[in-house]
Amino acid sequence: MKKPLCVILSLLVLLTLFTACKERREKADTTRGELDLSGFTAADIYGNVLDGDVFSDHTLTMVNVWSLSCASCVRELPALEKLAGSYGDEFCLIGVIFDVTDKNLDVIPDKKEEALETLAAAGVSYTQLIPSSSLKKLCLADLNAFPVTFFIDKNGVIIGEPVLGSKSFDSWKEVTDALLEAL
Repeated sequence: MKKPLCVILSLLVLLTLFTACKERREKADTTRGELDLSGFTAADIYGNVLDGDVFSDHTLTMVNVWSLSCASCVRELPALEKLAGSYGDEFCLIGVIFDVTDKNLDVIPDKKEEALETLAAAGVSYTQLIPSSSLKKLCLADLNAFPVTFFIDKNGVIIGEPVLGSKSFDSWKEVTDALLEAL
């Protein structure tokens, strides 16, 4: 009896998240013309600052927002690392570690250390961003389930709908190949 209830509750959470993302995208479409990340600035886990220019060097950028407290997020990291190394310059993968900051977006040292240990254990070398006020305003404010993945074109515009949930390497490769072909 518990399993069907968990499935129903999970589906309700997913529906709520997708509805919130859709409403946010529709609101952005009517107020700005497009939902884009070209104006973001954020530091990576080592303190290097990145901005929207990071998208211009790649046909497609995948931004995977994950949480240390999400077991499926952590299990997915090696598959994402493999994906990051499967393409040349046409593809870029960026992680955003959602829960290494407090409500004021100040880094929590213990969480940052945990993130570094988790990334090292998974063999992850692709860029990991710390949430910033611009990222929160543009795409992180309504997130309440993880992982969530966005695909961004070279102009910084989010293409398609956010993808909720983890996937295998083969599943992500299939999605990525289709998006690259469409671009």
